[in-house]
Formats: sequence, structure tokens, C-alpha cells
Amino acid sequence: MKQMTAVFTKQTSRSQKRNTAVWYTAVSFLWLGAVALSVAADNSKTAARFHLSMFQVRLIQLIFALPGLLIVLAILFGGLSIWRYARSIGASKEGKGFRSIAYGIFALLVGLLAGNYLSDLQQLLSQHVADPQKVKTDFVIISNYVAVLVSFVTYSMLLRGSRLLLDSLGKQLIAVRQLILVPALFIVLAALYAWLIHGNPNRQVSTDATVGPVFGLSYWLTVFTVAVPLVASWLVGAIALIHLRRYYTNTKGVVYKLLFRKFVKGMTLFIFLNIVLQLLTQLSSFYATRNLSAILSLIIVVYGALVYAFILIARGAQRLSMIENILVE
Repeated sequence: MKQMTAVFTKQTSRSQKRNTAVWYTAVSFLWLGAVALSVAADNSKTAARFHLSMFQVRLIQLIFALPGLLIVLAILFGGLSIWRYARSIGASKEGKGFRSIAYGIFALLVGLLAGNYLSDLQQLLSQHVADPQKVKTDFVIISNYVAVLVSFVTYSMLLRGSRLLLDSLGKQLIAVRQLILVPALFIVLAALYAWLIHGNPNRQVSTDATVGPVFGLSYWLTVFTVAVPLVASWLVGAIALIHLRRYYTNTKGVVYKLLFRKFVKGMTLFIFLNIVLQLLTQLSSFYATRNLSAILSLIIVVYGALVYAFILIARGAQRLSMIENILVE
């Protein structure tokens, strides 16, 4: 009987490794496809603007593609590790909670890949149509709505997961009235975001032929269908992280504490960077008065912080992967 169990365990382990390899290969090819679209686009105007050769532009694109690949692979690792652990502990509330968190991470991964494809397709297609600005505007509108949808799905799954995990400890979500400072902070953030959008000359129609509009919609339509929903999704994410923190401070498992400390830090940094990026996107005058080195330096800082955020998430998920291996063995 023990020999049969050992054989089954080895077969399961091999099957998981094959499935994992397939996932990593598929996501890597999807990412490379987006990079290929970006490189294939005509960037002669961008090269002329920054006094670069086409080779230098493509080299910069490839250099910045590498940390992007590291980010998507880190997200995939985190999602797969949490998903496998959720399956290994069955259909308990705790298992359902971890599964919901994994769904949220996978939604984040899908949204990141979809956003890159939409952006790169827009650059490529706009060069082969009679009205390139219309194509740019249409793609920008779609991209913004996709970003809002993905943001809501991701953070809603995290909030649901935190509720189920707290249920497993016999605790409830904190009432909204007890978190009054958090919604108040995000109301101020929404007002700041709306003010920056109002002052952005490129919000509906771009004044620069080398870039597309930021939103492609009228001001109030942008505020009520993009800005406010996006800030609301960040609020959901912040509340989810507060409850995940509450879970890891109350759970007795040392490994759980290690997982959620890193996971919460990583997701907190990710949400913060999302907010900063959205605010910086509205400061078109900042980019117009800066040279390429200043812009690249800002991009490097943001990319570096994003890579660090997802490394934290992946390292936390690695602990769950270790637990899962012990359970399988």
C-alpha cells in the first residue's frame, strides 16, 4: 500500500511539474509576442524626438522588456503556489480563501498581458490606417475600461479571500464605519485625480503626434466611468489588505505569518505604485520639459519598485509551495 502511495505521489509531482512548465512557457511566449509587436511598430517619430537611432530605440525597448517578463513570471509563480496549496487543503473556508486570492492574482496577470497587447496593437495598427488618431483613441478607451475591470476583479477576489480566511478563525470583516479614515483618504485621492485629469491637455485629444490621448473621453465621462471606479477599486484593495493583515496577525501558523507579511507588503507597494503611476500619467507638462535620461530614470525607479513588489509576493508564496510539497510527500 505504501509503495502504491509513493508511486502515486511521484506521478502527481511529475504531473505538477509538467503543468507548471507549460504555464511558464505559455506566459513567456505571450509576453514575447507583446514585445515583438512593440518592436515591429514604426518608432521613427519617437527616435527623432529624442535624437536616437532606430537601433537604440529597439534596444531600449528590449532592455525594459526584461523586468516586465520578471514581473509576469513572479505573478504567475505566486498565483500557482497559492492555487496549489488551496487545492491541497481541500474545500474548507481556508482553502476557498486561498483559492480566491489565487484568482485575484491570475486576474492581475491576465490584465497585465491584455494591457500590453492592447497598447502594442494600437501602435502597430495606427500606422496603417487613414485616421491613426481615431485608432489610438479607440484603443485607449478600451484599455482604460479593461484596466478598471481587472482592478475591480483583482481586489474583489482579495477581499473575498480575506473574508473567508477570517471566517476560518471565527472573525468577521471590520465594519466600514470603523475604517472611516480609509474611505476619507480615497475621497481626497479621487478629488486630486479628477483635478489632475482636468489640467491634462492630452486627456481627450493628444497634442503630440507621437503619443495617443490619455483617456479619449470627455472630462466628466472620464471622471465618472474611469477615474471614480478606478479609485473605488483601489479602496477595495486597501480594505482587503487591511483584513489580510488582520488574518496573519491572528493566525498561529508561523509560515502563514511569513507568507502574508510579504504578500501584504508586496500588494501594498503594488497598489501604491498604481496610484502614483496614474497621477504621474496626468502630468504631461512634466514629460514635455524633461529629456530622455530623466524620463528613463523615472521609469527605472518605477520598474525596480514593481519588480521588488512582486518578488515579495513570490517569496511569500514560496512558503506555501514548501508546505504543499510536505503535504504531498
